[in-house]
Amino acid sequence: MEAVETIVPEIKQRYNVKICACLGLLTPDQAERLKACGVDRVNHNLNTGENYYGDICTTHTFSDRLDTFARGS
Repeated sequence: MEAVETIVPEIKQRYNVKICACLGLLTPDQAERLKACGVDRVNHNLNTGENYYGDICTTHTFSDRLDTFARGS
């Protein structure tokens, strides 16, 4: 997170680009930190539907993914 907070402002200062980050699950604090440093969007893919999520992922829930998705909006 610290590396992102360092490099994003440098990139935005040099180039006229929008920054999209793909960093996995995010806490509310992490989402706010990304916004504060200049990240414009967060990419967070939903791998499958809720009914099958437990078949492909055991480290977090479908709800965890939706929470992160909502924080990036």
